[in-house]
Amino acid sequence: MDAKKTSSFNLSSVSLLSVLSVGHGITHWYMSAFLYLIPYIKTSLGLSSLQIEVFHVLRQLSGGIVTMIAGFIIDRLNNKWGLILTGCLFLAAIIFGALGVSKSYIYLLILAAIMPLPGQIWHIPSIATISQRLPDKRGFGLSVHGIGAQVGSTAGPYVTGLIIASSVITGLAWEPWRSATVIYVIPTVIAALIIWATLGKLGSVANNGQVIDLITRVKNAKFLLKNKVILILVLVIFLRNSGFNSLMVWVPLYLAGDYQESLGYSPSLYGFYFSLLTLFGAISAPVLGWLSDKYSRKIVLVPSLLIASVLVGTIPIIGADSKLLLGIVFALTGLFTYSLGQLLQAAVLDQIGTGSEGATMGLVLGANSIISAVSPLIAGRLIVANFGISNVFYYNMSLWLASAVLLLWVKLKNPNQS
Repeated sequence: MDAKKTSSFNLSSVSLLSVLSVGHGITHWYMSAFLYLIPYIKTSLGLSSLQIEVFHVLRQLSGGIVTMIAGFIIDRLNNKWGLILTGCLFLAAIIFGALGVSKSYIYLLILAAIMPLPGQIWHIPSIATISQRLPDKRGFGLSVHGIGAQVGSTAGPYVTGLIIASSVITGLAWEPWRSATVIYVIPTVIAALIIWATLGKLGSVANNGQVIDLITRVKNAKFLLKNKVILILVLVIFLRNSGFNSLMVWVPLYLAGDYQESLGYSPSLYGFYFSLLTLFGAISAPVLGWLSDKYSRKIVLVPSLLIASVLVGTIPIIGADSKLLLGIVFALTGLFTYSLGQLLQAAVLDQIGTGSEGATMGLVLGANSIISAVSPLIAGRLIVANFGISNVFYYNMSLWLASAVLLLWVKLKNPNQS
């Protein structure tokens, strides 16, 4: 699937985008399934809240450092992107299996260092591919790629909950959460083989396939660090991601944890509600992407962030009073926030030239992963420990409001000017 650079959809670009989206969905299924399992792992290994928070910090730091380095390497290996994408899914399968036999906290911390790699590394060549092949439909293309993530993130918790419930009913000897991780190994390996069969020869179409030398890539990186618009976008992404990462870490503990204000939902009900955070993002993503391409990134991003801020602030107000209303708010929150990551990526790529997408996204995603790594820890130590778990949602709200204000101030290139 060596599609040439094009600015319009054809059978080849639709096929390419579909396969990339499915693979992207598997990496997010894998991570959302793990996040769903956190309350069960915490109980099984007898971990404290601080140990879980440290685990998440290490996971984010590791992912960020590797992503920053990987961006340069992936630009260098610009004719090996298919092999890199295949390797991501094979690694995910290995980590799934390793998680199922974890017995100690130290073992879990080792897994934390490699757990984010499949998803983080997948982003770089896939985003660069879409950016190069669909330059005037970048927002739409990245949003469709994001649909895979949303479907995976939606299905992961719900299906994992059903697997756990089935394991309990059938009386398997293993703890149900361990059974769930091992069950996922073989399908992930099969998916990796499909990616290799369809995208094995995928590579960059920039610079006529020439390899960009190290000096040029370092100069490009210096340009990024001096560009005020990109730096502000990095800060906006940091604020948005910090709020979102905190939300994804603490919602499971709010729905099914052992805190005083936790709702105590059953595995299947908890999985359903957690899935609602991503379900409707799959519907809104292509629409928001198309609107951002046609008009501007800002006209879509700012209202969406403001609406999501208000919605997430209502979650603790509703609490246990109405399951129906809480489900609606969860769904609407996902509708207006989950796909915004792809639109912010498109806004960054609008500001740069072709050929350095890998290094750019490696620096942006990696730096944000490192900086936002402490967000769940801040939420846990400063907010949950002192004011209760329900107040973590106000922390998320403040981060998203700040990101909307920053976007209002910065002047972005329109997509058709990039």
